[in-house]
Amino acid sequence: MGREIERRFLLKKYPNIYTHVFAKKIDQSYIELPSPRASLRIRIEGGQAVTLGFKEGEGVDREQKEKSLDDLDFGLTLFENSHHQLEKFRIVHEGWEIDIFGGVLAGLILAEKEFATQEAGANLIIPDWLGDVVEVTDSLTNLHLARLATDLRGSKVLALPQILGVLNKIPRIVITGPPCSGKTTVMNRLRDIFPEFHFVPEVATIIIGQLGLRPGNTPFTINQFQKAIYKTQRIFEDSSMQYAVAGNKKAMILDRGTADQIAYMPGGITQFAEVMGTDPIHEYSSYDAVLFLELPSREIYEANSHNNSARMEKYDEAVPLSTKLKNAWNPHPYFYEIPATEAWEEKEGLIVDRLKKAINQKTA
Repeated sequence: MGREIERRFLLKKYPNIYTHVFAKKIDQSYIELPSPRASLRIRIEGGQAVTLGFKEGEGVDREQKEKSLDDLDFGLTLFENSHHQLEKFRIVHEGWEIDIFGGVLAGLILAEKEFATQEAGANLIIPDWLGDVVEVTDSLTNLHLARLATDLRGSKVLALPQILGVLNKIPRIVITGPPCSGKTTVMNRLRDIFPEFHFVPEVATIIIGQLGLRPGNTPFTINQFQKAIYKTQRIFEDSSMQYAVAGNKKAMILDRGTADQIAYMPGGITQFAEVMGTDPIHEYSSYDAVLFLELPSREIYEANSHNNSARMEKYDEAVPLSTKLKNAWNPHPYFYEIPATEAWEEKEGLIVDRLKKAINQKTA
């Protein structure tokens, strides 16, 4: 499989190009894949040439494979039956590919440049004729734009403000821990302390408590249950981020994150990666910090174990679960452990202090 080394930039206006250029019409659509790190694209150029493209990875350097399709009708059928679609005109100038988007993405202009090596990409000098630009290599792919186009159809909402909201992501902090570690109490207290934050509830509790779904005890039912949580978690996070940015919130606090599921799958990281089509490193990149609340003593646990209808573990089961959760998140570069002190005021103070430090580090 080949590689694509590329940097992408959002242009604030049409570039200062005064020479004659040819604009090529491109229509693209995407077929959803299980892995969040991969995309399968159908591209139609000038209404004639059809290319099937696969990309995997993130950032500047990604794996890529493309194949031309001789059957135009088959390519059009794939395009028309793909959910996410976009249209654009591409011009090429001084080695740059400049895409001017149409349809619901009208007003959006991106510039891309490919390189032979990562070193060449790192030493890029932005030409003056491009004007003011914002790099979006890590945050705005064509798949992101195609999904946005799907969301915007029929809404009469402009695309550019939505894209700027995506680029100006606020800090995302995960609060996690074993049963009875105080997550629910902490989340409720933080809502009072930080009204400027947006809070996202625990997905598993909603699925179990409100929908009555349970993981079962067979590999198939466990995988299906965890996949449902993963997909719902992603929807919650993406939608919450949009509302948080629109509401001028300063941070988003999540009751658990996607890597929590590693602890609930018998095969751990290996099973998580196979079932979800992802890996922990990719999942960590979605969160700016993780606060892990330690398991309390047996006495405190048993006194509070009936407060949550979704809680099924006895104390002796919660101990190894706590270890698995800690191991699942511990490699995160900003992992903070909150000890299980008996004095609640002390614990709350530690959480607030760590939360402020995590957010200041992100926004500094």
